[in-house]
Amino acid sequence: MIVISIIVLFVLQLIAFFFIVLLNVKMARFNQLEEKQNRLMREMDETVGAYLMQLQEENNRFIQALKDTPKPSGAVMQEPLTMQVQVNESSVVEQPSANRKPEEVKVPKFTMPKTKAKAAYQKHIKSPAAAEEQPSKVIKPPTLEQQVVQLADEGKSIEQIAKQLQKGKTEIELLLKFKQ
Repeated sequence: MIVISIIVLFVLQLIAFFFIVLLNVKMARFNQLEEKQNRLMREMDETVGAYLMQLQEENNRFIQALKDTPKPSGAVMQEPLTMQVQVNESSVVEQPSANRKPEEVKVPKFTMPKTKAKAAYQKHIKSPAAAEEQPSKVIKPPTLEQQVVQLADEGKSIEQIAKQLQKGKTEIELLLKFKQ
């Protein structure tokens, strides 16, 4: 009896050691997985951080380039001078713009691009509206449900409707029930 109890205790100890080793292996796998996830998260953080730094540097360069670009005052000056030349050609009494003193030359505010943009925007708004009106003029063929209801209103039986529309009787019955 003592021998049997010693054997049972020995087997139970072996089983306990087996479960301890199994638990240890699972814990090691779990720790490896956790370390891998932490490493991936650090890499993602570094990648996103690097991307954000590049984006910030690019934005700073863009802002600096915008600040460094000369103002389009030359373009504003050209249009009014052209307008003055056109006025000077049509009237003989006015002085040419080249003979005027710089203090006398008043450059009107250049609004031509705004009006062109406004006209283009209004044209763009009108064109989709016209495009929406055209499809509404197109007559759409009636749907299956509309055809079934129309034929039923004409007094045709379910079998006749199914045969004419090449559909099943049950399908026609269901469509009529849903319509009611």
